Amino acid sequence: MTLAYEGIFDFFEGILGEKTPLWMKQFSVSLFFIILIANSFAWLSDIVRFFFPFRLRNVTAGTAELEFNVALAIVGSIAILAVQRKAVGGTRKLLHEYVPIT
Repeated sequence: MTLAYEGIFDFFEGILGEKTPLWMKQFSVSLFFIILIANSFAWLSDIVRFFFPFRLRNVTAGTAELEFNVALAIVGSIAILAVQRKAVGGTRKLLHEYVPIT
């Protein structure tokens, strides 16, 4: 498992660049594995449902549920806004980026 994590981490490091903070790379890799595992459980439930059609009738993939996608969107948006807030230099300037009042 460590080898897979390091391989995916190097892949994301190549995309994000060397200067990207470590926590952002770890965050991206963690989201990748969360989605991968959720989809893997969906494949497993499909296999069980094929061989035992009366079992797991109401079980769907986590990524097929609205709550899962909304949670990932909220977490991703908060992370992006936090990085943008730090890059811009404060909450007031961040709000000005979205709603230029002056």
